[in-house]
Amino acid sequence: MEPGQLLLYGILALWLLFRVRRWFVARDIPRYTGEQAADRLRSGQAVLVDVRTADERSQHSIPGSIHVPVTQLGSKLDGLQRYRDRQVIFYCATGSRSMVAAIRAKKAGFTAAHLEGGIAAWKH
Repeated sequence: MEPGQLLLYGILALWLLFRVRRWFVARDIPRYTGEQAADRLRSGQAVLVDVRTADERSQHSIPGSIHVPVTQLGSKLDGLQRYRDRQVIFYCATGSRSMVAAIRAKKAGFTAAHLEGGIAAWKH
């Protein structure tokens, strides 16, 4: 095998390892429908965190949610410490960024979940 092929296989192996690890972490994160998330919020068991951009949030947001853009989550997780006693449900437009945020929060020790289908699931 040539050195270029070894490098390519090594990169592919690392990428695959990363994806598999992410899948294992993500499978343990609860996924809620809009109705389920609303029930948890009403009961005081959860707090909603919007990880969309400020522009997206200005168009529509869930009342009472906290805004922490996913790009700033690493530096702002400390600000969520007061919600450690509740489940933190992340949401975005479609559910992909919120899953990334939930994974990061779970790794940081939070009880994290995400709103499956994003804010559109909340509207319906």
